[in-house]
Amino acid sequence: MNGGKMKTEDKILLGAAAVIFAFLIICLLAAVVIAFTATGSDSPEEIHFSDIYGKNNLQWPFWPLEKNIYGDLSEAQAEYATDYMFDNIRNTTGTAGRMNFGACKAIFIDCGDYVHEIVFYYGNTTEYDLTPELMAENSTVLPGRDNLTAGYRMYRIYPEFPAYYNAETPYVDFTDAWTDSSVSCIAGDIARVRTEGRFYRNYDGKVAAVIDMTDLGEKSGWVVSGKEMMESKQDSDYSGTVSFEGEYVIPSVPVMPVIYIDSRVTCGPYGDVSMFSFSNVTLPFSLGIVGLFIYVVLLLLSGGCVIKYLTGDKKKEDEEEGKS
Repeated sequence: MNGGKMKTEDKILLGAAAVIFAFLIICLLAAVVIAFTATGSDSPEEIHFSDIYGKNNLQWPFWPLEKNIYGDLSEAQAEYATDYMFDNIRNTTGTAGRMNFGACKAIFIDCGDYVHEIVFYYGNTTEYDLTPELMAENSTVLPGRDNLTAGYRMYRIYPEFPAYYNAETPYVDFTDAWTDSSVSCIAGDIARVRTEGRFYRNYDGKVAAVIDMTDLGEKSGWVVSGKEMMESKQDSDYSGTVSFEGEYVIPSVPVMPVIYIDSRVTCGPYGDVSMFSFSNVTLPFSLGIVGLFIYVVLLLLSGGCVIKYLTGDKKKEDEEEGKS
């Protein structure tokens, strides 16, 4: 071997050490920068809108909307409604309820932008797509983020009853309530979600149906989804809630920033709606004691090898070996 030249295996070893050292340093720095520049869309307190009907001079629904959509339907009628939902499962977001108007039995199926109505009148079956009419809306910008909002929109649909053209037909009201949540850092948005619920109201103030319309939005490609849990539930006859919990991890050693998002929207009596959202970032030592020890050992070994070469010790050893 000529003096001053490194052996091939030494070059490979040095290259590997440099790559490992750079990776360990970059991961740590990236995690720290992300964690300390991250901001969440925290709401300092719950946003509350009360008595939508009273504030907008709207009349309450005047006919009962039943939760049990199958009720006194015949087996063939129940099967017909079930088959429709199965055949249109991609468009169907949930059942809105059931209404009897005279001899007509109507089932309402939520399809996002419209409500599908199936009416059974003795031996006849008719179907309609009902377009919601916007009756009231309100929204507020979340503190510190101009592009994040929370609010509600209240809609009304007018069912079709083929046997009662001249009657004062009932109407059905529902409210879409939402709150945005996000976590962003110097590199941009890390995760973003819109927690949204659709609440169908009854004539006596009760919530007849709760439908989860949460939009998970976007997550950065370098974020690992650890947990996402959505839930829609009836808290009581007069209240329903749609909630979201998300927990994401940014892979980096020895710490892995954990992004946490918790948000919910609730609908209560008298047209009350409320929203809450919270998000933050933590920087735990997620590798544990053994993992941290291995990280430190790898950092010292790889860093020592690189520093030794850069300071000339490695170069001197190569020259002495070449002379021998």
